[in-house]
Parts: sequence; structure tokens; C-alpha cells
Amino acid sequence: METVLFLLAIGIGVFYFFHRSGKPDFWRLVRKHPDLAMEWFRSEACWVIVPPGEPAPTGSKYTPGFTVFDPATNQWVKVYGIHDQIEDSEDRFIVKCRSSIS
Repeated sequence: METVLFLLAIGIGVFYFFHRSGKPDFWRLVRKHPDLAMEWFRSEACWVIVPPGEPAPTGSKYTPGFTVFDPATNQWVKVYGIHDQIEDSEDRFIVKCRSSIS
């Protein structure tokens, strides 16, 4: 019984992590195509790019920061999204990225 509860807790934790952290397909494409991703983040109002040493946006409307390499500046930056707006942006980036690299 303890094993079942433990596995259930792990499963819920994994689901929560991926649900709260955005779509795994989206972040996989961001890692593979950082140049396209950074261009996308700059063009979409629902994303905030924070360079190293700069303060993160405050408020509960933002996701936790995701670390992304910015080829234009040759730096690792943090990218924050507005919770209730990023899902549509992620979907559109997935479609655009897949059609651009096909």
C-alpha cells in the first residue's frame, strides 16, 4: 500500500511539473532552435526575457524562469511567461518551428 501511494505521489508530481512548466515539446524545440525561440520570445508580448544579473518579473502571473541560450548575445538568459497567455504562444511556435525546419 505504501508503494502504491508513493508511486501515485510521484506520478502526480511529474504531471504537475510538466503541466506547470509548459509543454515538453515546446521546450524541446526551444533547446534545439534557440535562435528561432529567442526571435519568438521577443515578438510575443506574453514572454519576458531577463538578461543575467537583471531582476526577475514579480507577481504570481509569471511562470518560473526557464534558462535559455540566446545566440544573439551569446548569453544564458531567463525567460518568463504570463501563465494565462503562453499556451497559445507555445502552440503557435510548435507549428511555426516544425514548418520552418521541415
